[in-house]
Amino acid sequence: PGAPRPQPQHAGNVAWGPSAVCSCRDACADAADPLAVPGTSCCDDRPVLNALSLVEAFAGMDRLDRRMLEAAASVLERRGSSLDKLSPDAQVDLRPCLAFGDRELGHEPGILLEQQHILVLWKPPGWTVSVQKEDDAAAPQAPEEKSGQESTHLVTHAAVLAGGPSGARSRPLQDWVIQTFGREHPIAADASVAHGLVHRLDRDTSGAILWARSYAGYFRARLQFAARALRKHYACLCTGWLPLGVRCVSVALREPSAGDVTSATLPSHNGRPAHTEVLAVRHLLAPSGICASLVEVRLHTGRRGRGVEEAWR
Repeated sequence: PGAPRPQPQHAGNVAWGPSAVCSCRDACADAADPLAVPGTSCCDDRPVLNALSLVEAFAGMDRLDRRMLEAAASVLERRGSSLDKLSPDAQVDLRPCLAFGDRELGHEPGILLEQQHILVLWKPPGWTVSVQKEDDAAAPQAPEEKSGQESTHLVTHAAVLAGGPSGARSRPLQDWVIQTFGREHPIAADASVAHGLVHRLDRDTSGAILWARSYAGYFRARLQFAARALRKHYACLCTGWLPLGVRCVSVALREPSAGDVTSATLPSHNGRPAHTEVLAVRHLLAPSGICASLVEVRLHTGRRGRGVEEAWR
């Protein structure tokens, strides 16, 4: 008899660990096979967590293969279909568009683009997306560590880069989602799947955020994020003149616990890796003499408090 096959959860933890090496690839990939076997309870979220954890970890190591991706897709498709069947009257067809159109983006959320299963929402600054996410629960975090004076300075500078007062009142985006979509789409009231919100944006960050009005659409989108099939670009206005030219910034960041929107994200050797590609930098000079930089970045691995990474550089 051969060696025992690793369980998906254990394989995901190994893949997430800093000591993950190529030799663990085959054993961890084999752990994806049981995920595709029918018979799992439709109320059991563990296969979903395991699948997303494995996909995200191996995608981060550039070792995600078709077999693992197809196995994960099968698990998530079954889970999404079983939940959608519980609410057969839920509307997933196109409704009259509520999008902004020619209206100017303001301080209230709205719809930028509407498709069958996915809506692109506008998130203004000051709105939080602080719900518990599967990847937060699946990916292990390092133990708590004390921050030094240097890290405190970085967070202060990052707060300036974020462009929002730390004491400003936050408004939960999920409350708007429940009020706007709750009657027609049960997923909007389901906190176990983040109310259909596919990803997060920092409180003081404005931009597009994906919301799924069906469970099937939600899990498909989550899988695309875990597999890094989507590209995330940001335009950042930073204080000071950053170095010109294209480069990559890699910093290990330790995030606060899920749902904590007040604690800072700190550089830490025990943190999870965050990789950002700087695509373009333009220097600005205000009439008052203040220097600033307009920066286009692409996020390869997103973490809360992205301004910390810019401050670190």
